[in-house]
Amino acid sequence: MVVSAILVAACATPLKPNQVSVVFDTEPPLAILYGSDGTAWGSAPQTRVWTFKSIEGAKAGATVSVTAVWPSGAKKTQNIRLSGSVQEGAFKISRPIDAPGLAQDLEYVRRIRNQEAAQDAANAAMIRQAFESNKKRSATCTNFGTITHCSED
Repeated sequence: MVVSAILVAACATPLKPNQVSVVFDTEPPLAILYGSDGTAWGSAPQTRVWTFKSIEGAKAGATVSVTAVWPSGAKKTQNIRLSGSVQEGAFKISRPIDAPGLAQDLEYVRRIRNQEAAQDAANAAMIRQAFESNKKRSATCTNFGTITHCSED
């Protein structure tokens, strides 16, 4: 089955006329994505850029195979048609409805999202602490000839 990528405009590093950029995501999120050659891309979402040998090649397009594997072992492979007529797009791979282990996959997403939230909170606390410790303090200084005495206000 060949599916065309949903192509949308996006702000990013300008692409060359012979390049196509696609963001791949999954539902539920965080499945591991694999390219046509079996190379793991990492957890979804992932952005990939394809460079064609020529502008004509980009316009002709190409079909790529992307496989999503969820923690439960559920797996889905999609053949996606890339077209250089629109250079940027997005594509979402949905988990097979009949695959066992949906609860496991959803629990994994919940656990990762909770870890991300805890890390974000820790980062925010660290930034607040750094800001507080670097606040300018006021002081009053008095010169006594060659000696200067300062005290915090």
